[in-house]
Amino acid sequence: MTVIVNSGSTINIGFGAYTLTADSTIDAGGVLEGAGQVFGPGFALVNQGLILSTPQPMTFLIGSFINQGTIESAAGTISLGDTVTGGGTIKVDTNAGWFTQPGSYAQTFINNGIIFAPTASVGAMATLAGPYFGTGTLYFPYTSLSDGGGVELTSSFFGTINFADNPGTVVIDSPSSFIGTVANLVRNEAIVLQGVEGDAFVPTNVTNNITSYALTEGGVTLATMEMTGLPPPVQVLGFVQEQSTQFFSFSAVADLLNDTTTIIPELTTDTLLICFASGTGIATPDGEVAIERLAVGDRVLTHFAGERRVKWIGHRAVDCRRQPDPTAIFPVRIVAGAFGDGLPRRDLYLSPGHALFIDGLLIPVKCLLNDTTIAQVPTDTVTYYHIELDEHDVVFAEGLAAESYLDTGNRPSFVNGGASLTLFPGFEAASWETQGCAPLTITGETVRRARELLTARAAAPVERLTPAA
Repeated sequence: MTVIVNSGSTINIGFGAYTLTADSTIDAGGVLEGAGQVFGPGFALVNQGLILSTPQPMTFLIGSFINQGTIESAAGTISLGDTVTGGGTIKVDTNAGWFTQPGSYAQTFINNGIIFAPTASVGAMATLAGPYFGTGTLYFPYTSLSDGGGVELTSSFFGTINFADNPGTVVIDSPSSFIGTVANLVRNEAIVLQGVEGDAFVPTNVTNNITSYALTEGGVTLATMEMTGLPPPVQVLGFVQEQSTQFFSFSAVADLLNDTTTIIPELTTDTLLICFASGTGIATPDGEVAIERLAVGDRVLTHFAGERRVKWIGHRAVDCRRQPDPTAIFPVRIVAGAFGDGLPRRDLYLSPGHALFIDGLLIPVKCLLNDTTIAQVPTDTVTYYHIELDEHDVVFAEGLAAESYLDTGNRPSFVNGGASLTLFPGFEAASWETQGCAPLTITGETVRRARELLTARAAAPVERLTPAA
């Protein structure tokens, strides 16, 4: 079936009225307007005129969508499926919205309302392949800490991106063509800049509620961006774009292999990493291996299963100088032999929240500090790693029993957290009660006895701690 909307004429779609089969085609040279669903996975739609939405939702679930005219969301919301080709325009008016899907849209975008990032699945990416401008917002609706959509911007961008404190990723293919404001990049979110490798993301100017930042390499500016925590909440189509006025510092993590730099919020006390410092030796069936040299699929020795395979390896470099509370990040050094002869075999560096396995319990190392054999080491920067196994277990780090990674919602705190979600879509936040290999405790008799034992063993003179290399 072919439906032709001649130039100057109008076809109105009643709510839920149109169902097109796989051999159907709509060739719109005039105006196709209304509300409801137009669907059929095998049919094609060619628009050389105007597709106009009404206040009710308008949804296209189709196989081929070629837009050479204008698709306008004048009121309500419009959803266009996962791919739109052609050289047309997508326009979102004030108080209107457009829901993206994981896919590509080769259009010019005029957004004066709200464009929603995809939320259908973990790691879902929508590619906006045309120039983007307008007074509206590219918005990340809340899903959960283990979800979060993504948007890739391949052309010029002039507008506002609002993470609204919700998880998500924005990939900017052309940083030099990005002229816009990013709001509420505060946790579990990231901005990936393609084609640049920077070592710092620093504020350069503050005007009212907007702070200008520069991505630099050796002091040379590579790209600029405005960051803000927009003023009072804005409600569009029933969605409240919740705003935060809290400002964070940011890390710039360069990936030399892929020629990218990822901008992520610096860690605060509510997003603590639980990790091993780089260089930590992990026991494997073939001997001890530095944690950064392990790979997915490698086998490691474990307490409960004997051995397990590595499922994922997270990593993150942290600039401790930019932390509101550096003691939340400074590595803890466990001096060789602190727990007995060869335990650990050499100095072991852990993040403060990393748990050791003692008498059947997991105890965060920060609960065992004694300022001599177990003490934090002030340092400017530290690179942390963690390994996830097919089940939560205890591994042997420099001979000392310590926990493997358990995802309790902090995976996005690692610079490669988003990529891991794409590779392993079954990842979900876990809980100690249901998936922890042993009880986690910070008080009680076991903690008290461990401290007493460590204090007794630390009675011998110990060299003063110096910053970690």
